[in-house]
Amino acid sequence: EELKHEFTNFEINWIDLSPSLKEFICNTYLPKNTKQVYTANLANYSRFFIPNLVPDIDKGLYIDTDLLCYGDIAELYNQDLDGNIIGAVADSFVMTDKSAFEKVYKYISKQHLYFNAGVMLIDCKKWRENKISEKIAKCDSEIRDIM
Repeated sequence: EELKHEFTNFEINWIDLSPSLKEFICNTYLPKNTKQVYTANLANYSRFFIPNLVPDIDKGLYIDTDLLCYGDIAELYNQDLDGNIIGAVADSFVMTDKSAFEKVYKYISKQHLYFNAGVMLIDCKKWRENKISEKIAKCDSEIRDIM
């Protein structure tokens, strides 16, 4: 909020998750296996509802709160998605750690990349049209307790 005094080319919109969305995320995503505590963080999954929470935008940029951007994020935002629904970076840990790689690629095609969801450029219009939030919920419910 203090940055608004120094820079004028952006805005911050705080979106409070509705109680029904919080309940949906908890019921859909939280594992039955309580050892997987990291999935209990609502923020891990609420990012996948941005296109639905802000229905009047066609494109969005999600950046984790613990990241620092040293350049103009407009350069990232203005990247051409070339028809893709999302722009993201392959998760280097999953790609280089044999155990993680084997776990992940039991459930996704080897022609696809497991990506780091900490930075995502999203074609929100296509995301909504293709019901990506719903597809993520379905996939997660199928594998969350066996990963």
